[in-house]
Amino acid sequence: MSPQHEKDLSQPHGDKLLHRSGNGDAWFLAKDPATGMDVTKHVSNAQTGGHISRSDVPSFLAGGANGPEHQALRTLLERGLASILIAYDIHPATGPAYDNLVQAIQSMGAWWHHLETVWIVRSDKTPEEIRDVLKVYVGADDQLLVLDISGDRAGWVGVSDAGSRWLKDNITFLTN
Repeated sequence: MSPQHEKDLSQPHGDKLLHRSGNGDAWFLAKDPATGMDVTKHVSNAQTGGHISRSDVPSFLAGGANGPEHQALRTLLERGLASILIAYDIHPATGPAYDNLVQAIQSMGAWWHHLETVWIVRSDKTPEEIRDVLKVYVGADDQLLVLDISGDRAGWVGVSDAGSRWLKDNITFLTN
């Protein structure tokens, strides 16, 4: 696949930042909007127009490419992504502290949030690393649970079609 160029400054919530250069260019692991396949997405800095280009992963890594963005992608591919369940009981469930917790969870990777206090994120971080990032938002009377559910069996009812599709795509073994 040759790189596709477009002018779109939006950043979908599922993109995984690989590297941000000193000049503001950024590289992400993303999903191709047309095919759903993994691609690399380069967003040039604002001074050069913020153009976005996508290329398939093998092309991006071909030819001995060894910049920091290539090294970051190789590390991510070696480590892999896990499906992480995050559940919490936070008091109060509104306000700036709660909003900061939500933003921190959303920054972990592609996310699903259809239940009030439960999230599933696709992340290269371990449950312990995620817990350590999120614990600053948890008060003395609050609770936080972080579990790696990759490959676990799952079942659900009453979830929208879009939610069901996300779950099927991001949890390996399903019993729905």
